[in-house]
Amino acid sequence: MSNPNEKSQRTIEILTESGVIPNYVAFDITEEMLEEAIRVYGSLSEGGNKKFDHGLARKIHGLNMLKLKFSRGAKIRDCKEGLVYLIANPAWPEHLKIGMTIDLESRLASYQTYDPFKAYRIKNYEFCLDRRAAEKELLDRFDIRVEEEGEWIRHSDSLGIIKVLRDFEGVPKRPRSSMNRAIGLYPKD
Repeated sequence: MSNPNEKSQRTIEILTESGVIPNYVAFDITEEMLEEAIRVYGSLSEGGNKKFDHGLARKIHGLNMLKLKFSRGAKIRDCKEGLVYLIANPAWPEHLKIGMTIDLESRLASYQTYDPFKAYRIKNYEFCLDRRAAEKELLDRFDIRVEEEGEWIRHSDSLGIIKVLRDFEGVPKRPRSSMNRAIGLYPKD
C-alpha cells in the first residue's frame, strides 16, 4: 500500500478492529494509541520507509485521531488534545506567538486578517495530549504574562521552544523533520 491517505485510513481501521481505538464513540487520545498507530502505519509500508520521521508521524496520527474523535461527536470544549503552535511574522523577526488550537489552518487565517501582507507563518507546532497544560507550561517557562504580552515572546528559536514542549509532553526523542504543515480540517475553536 503506497498511498499515504489509504494507509492512514487503514491504520485507523486496524486500530479500531483491534480495540486500541474504541468503536463508534468519542475517546481520549493516549500516547499508547499514537505509538501503535505509528507502528501499524509503518508495517503497511512496502519495504519499509527509510525516511521515516517519528515526530511528523506522531503529529499526523494525532490529527487523524482528532478528526475521528470529532466525527464521533466530541465537542471542542471537552477535548484536551490539540496543537500548540508558534506563529511568526517577518515584520517582527525576534518575536513568536505561543498559542493552542485544534485547527491550525483556521487559526493562521485568523491572524492574516490583521496583516495586509498575509505574512504570518507557522514556525513550528506539536500535537499535545493536553493542549491547555502544554501551552501554560510554555508561557510559565518563558515567564509570559498574558495580560501584558498577549502570549508573544521575544525569542526567535522556535525549535528550542518546541524542545521544551516535547520534554514537557514526554514525546519520545526521535529524529524530527522540517516538514511542519498540519493537514485536514477540524471544527473551529
